[in-house]
Amino acid sequence: MRRKGFRQYALFTLAYIVILFFGYGVASADIDGMILDPDGQPVEMANVTFFRDFLRIGVVSTDASGLFSMELDEGYYVCQVNAGLDYLPSMFRVNGSVSGKLVSLQHGAYIDLKGDLQYIDSEVLPLQVEIFIKDSNGAVINSTGFPLKFGTNYQGFNKIFEIPLNIIPIPADKSSTVSINSTYLIATRVVTRGLEFDIGPIGAGESNIIDLRFYTLLTSERISRSSQEALESRLAEMEGYGFYLARQETALTTGVRQIDEAKGYYDDSEYAKSFDSLKRGYILFVHTNAELDAMYREASFSVFVLMGFLAVSSFILGYLVIDEPISRVIVDMVVYTISLTFFYFTYPGSRTIPLNIFALVAMGFLLGFTVIGRFFPDIFRIGSSDGRVHTRNLVAPIFNLAKRSLRKRKLRFLLTLISLTLLVMSFVTLTSFSEGYGVVTGSSQPKSSWNGVFIRDGSWVKYDPTFLSYDTPEEEWLLNQDEVQSLYVKAENLPLRGPMFTFNGVQVYGVIGGTVTEFDNIGLGEVLISGSLPLHGVLISESFSEESSIQLGEHVSYGGLSLPVDGIFEDSAFSRLRDLDGTPYLSEKWVNISPEGENPTWVIEEVETSEQMIINLDTISSFPLVGVRRIGFSLESSFSGDEFAERLALERGYLAYSSTDESFMFYRLGNYFEGKGASLIIPWVIVVLNVVVTMLNSMFERRKEIEILSSVGLNPAQVSAIFVAEATITGFIAGGLGYLAGLGVYKGLAYLNIGLQVHQKVSAVWSLASIGLAISAILTGAYAALRNSTVITPSLMRRWQIDKSSGGFDKPWKLRIPVILEPEEVDLYLGFMEEQLQRLTTHPIEMTSRIKFNKDERRITFIYRSVQASTGTLYTKNEIKIVRSDESECTVEMDSIGDSSYVHVVGSIVRRITLDYTSMKSD
Repeated sequence: MRRKGFRQYALFTLAYIVILFFGYGVASADIDGMILDPDGQPVEMANVTFFRDFLRIGVVSTDASGLFSMELDEGYYVCQVNAGLDYLPSMFRVNGSVSGKLVSLQHGAYIDLKGDLQYIDSEVLPLQVEIFIKDSNGAVINSTGFPLKFGTNYQGFNKIFEIPLNIIPIPADKSSTVSINSTYLIATRVVTRGLEFDIGPIGAGESNIIDLRFYTLLTSERISRSSQEALESRLAEMEGYGFYLARQETALTTGVRQIDEAKGYYDDSEYAKSFDSLKRGYILFVHTNAELDAMYREASFSVFVLMGFLAVSSFILGYLVIDEPISRVIVDMVVYTISLTFFYFTYPGSRTIPLNIFALVAMGFLLGFTVIGRFFPDIFRIGSSDGRVHTRNLVAPIFNLAKRSLRKRKLRFLLTLISLTLLVMSFVTLTSFSEGYGVVTGSSQPKSSWNGVFIRDGSWVKYDPTFLSYDTPEEEWLLNQDEVQSLYVKAENLPLRGPMFTFNGVQVYGVIGGTVTEFDNIGLGEVLISGSLPLHGVLISESFSEESSIQLGEHVSYGGLSLPVDGIFEDSAFSRLRDLDGTPYLSEKWVNISPEGENPTWVIEEVETSEQMIINLDTISSFPLVGVRRIGFSLESSFSGDEFAERLALERGYLAYSSTDESFMFYRLGNYFEGKGASLIIPWVIVVLNVVVTMLNSMFERRKEIEILSSVGLNPAQVSAIFVAEATITGFIAGGLGYLAGLGVYKGLAYLNIGLQVHQKVSAVWSLASIGLAISAILTGAYAALRNSTVITPSLMRRWQIDKSSGGFDKPWKLRIPVILEPEEVDLYLGFMEEQLQRLTTHPIEMTSRIKFNKDERRITFIYRSVQASTGTLYTKNEIKIVRSDESECTVEMDSIGDSSYVHVVGSIVRRITLDYTSMKSD
């Protein structure tokens, strides 16, 4: 021991004398010294890096004697010593000139960190990473002046430039603890996660490979299990309210199975598969939990709307069966109480509100609709100044006619009601429309001959392209994937409506940047006519060169950049180049396709080859509005492109594509639509056809009734309203009964433990859909009957007379054309009238002439006369005009000058044309 200590002391003394001598020999050096190993021997080729204010000033290496020297300005410097992975890095500080500095190194080993610091609740890489090497007391090891702290936060003299970030030096032959803290952006929160593991003694210069997924997967499993427990707790709570949750329980079971599969993959060291299974399970748990929260909110809100819906259904049922007001109110109360009681015990949202609130709201609806029912006829009553009965006054009578018709045909109404109730019940119970979340996939025919995988940003769309995040950690992550053989990176500017810049009068709309592997894969070298692929300059097209008069080797200036022309490509050959998805390799721009002076219409088109430049990826990073748009991968032959693309979408949220000779697949992580019960379409069609047959029979049965209604003065719209009223009454009753029955079936399925995989319809929107389904089914069958409501229209009868006191040769006769038009059909009517009058211009006996149609004033003027004197002296001047009676109706009048008998003739013609128009419209 003593001899060894004496020998080391002698070596240090000798080394110090050598350094002093060397210092005198190199008096011009400001900082000099010697690097020794732990045994006191000089270390050759050790790098000494000098920093000032975190900036690297210079680097020198030691010679065979371990000596180094650096001439610097006066100042304060931090000096970092790195002699490779056999030694721990060392660091010392100097202020001014130092001569004869002795640095004794310590033996070191290192760990090689593999895998990813990635967790299942985020698709992004960590924002920051810190790695600490600690001793047995938990303190960061700092035995050489260089604290063993590494990561993205440590730059300048705290970073070793000569080794990758995943290579971590540790003391040799000693146990230590590795502590890693990483920060992530999860939704809108910044979360920090840490992990620690112990490293046993490792010999000097030796390494230990650590797969970080061995530790991160344990944390991911805990995250997934926590989500599972939250879902189980939420399911138990929702079951207590009475929700039917077979679909959500199946999601829980599937998620648990995937976590168990992940555990098996983990035990077999298949970490990538283990991560994917954990992620799928986690997505199921989180999305299902969110789904349950949405169901609870919808049910709590919809319970009040559905109580109102049931009140309307109950009151309509009472209105249908009872005429006497007092008795009707009693029936309404009884029916509403029964339906509400059934609703309370079958609808899960009822239990989410206090019982006293439920009762008060029910009483409010009962009182409110009772008052509305009492004053319903008065609401629609309106006076008339012209002696006509306004359509609003007919609302109550129309509903009374509909009620009497339904009572008269009890059996038909009952069968229709049962059919529609069953239809609505099956719709409510057996169908499901919901939104899922996970990996969405699609396929198409192969788009190019290229085989591999490429990715875009997850939110990328053609008309709003977004850039990929591409920095050093991202690049390392992609290259470290086992499947990846090589990488192709394409950067590009966003499509622009104007040029990026103009050089010598030539506009440039698109720039593309790429790596050497990208250009080789695309075949860019094959389209060059001179020069080479861009290294520090640009490629331009032959047409650009001709138009701008710039040649190979000359410079293109843009902003503060001046880039040499490295090569020129041939226009037509470049335009034939195809990207990895089979689309043109050219950039894109927005083009206005509208004629000059009109509102612009912008579409995306490829730029002209003369508007395109190609630049190296490193150079293009200084261009504005430019980023990485696409990254492609060639894969090792033993891996599946489809599986790799799906994994990229699941783990990182990329929009990933897999291209092979057989197919072109895409994968993305996002929402997708789920529908259940499509097999019920045929039974639904059968029910609707049954209703159609019933209504067709009703049409033939009621043909005489329709004619009678028309003959007593009801116009086609009013006759049609009776059918609509019948459909509304039947639809509301069937919708209410069907919705209640559907809720009861959910309850029965729960009691019988039948797991029907549907999403329970707790939203009030579904009650409206139920009514709409029932009413539309009836109206489909009633359509044929409605067409026949205009067969006889009393206002268009041929027999009519002129008021003899209303006109003559000096003032026009005023004729009312018996038709009522809606405002939107006025132009259609006038157009039809003009067309028919034009046909009479060639009549051999009596003809129309000088027909003028003023569309702005909505008037038609014409002359009706005899063709020859021998056939008579008929001559009339006529004007057809539209008169607005109110906001919803228009009438037609005609002013005619001439003999009254002649006016009767032309009036009959106009009325006949109007009758033809009414028949045409009904068809």
